[in-house]
Amino acid sequence: MLRTIKLWLRFAAVDMQQAMAYKFNFLLRRIAGVLFNLIAPIFTIAVYGASKGIPGWNMYQMLLFQGTIGLTMSLSSMIFGGFAEHIIGDVQHGKFDLKLIRPMKPLLWSFSTSSQFDRFGG
Repeated sequence: MLRTIKLWLRFAAVDMQQAMAYKFNFLLRRIAGVLFNLIAPIFTIAVYGASKGIPGWNMYQMLLFQGTIGLTMSLSSMIFGGFAEHIIGDVQHGKFDLKLIRPMKPLLWSFSTSSQFDRFGG
């Protein structure tokens, strides 16, 4: 288990270095992610300011719900984001066979290499 975590952290560091290779692009993606995540709370505040809102929910409950959903979706897409697409692409292009002959389990290798830390802005 510890070996798996170390491998995942190494690939995460490499992925983050690749994402930061173009610093301006990295910065713009972070700013766009933050701005996109500010739209939902502003919309919720506008809805609750102009109407009764959603029956059974007050504004603070709705903001907490949106924040919780946003955080979990961001973390899951960052950690597990490209796993399915990564495996499907490898199978379609015939690269998954190469993973089968490695000394590591192929799904563990695919999981370790498919993290997408460029989604950190969410």
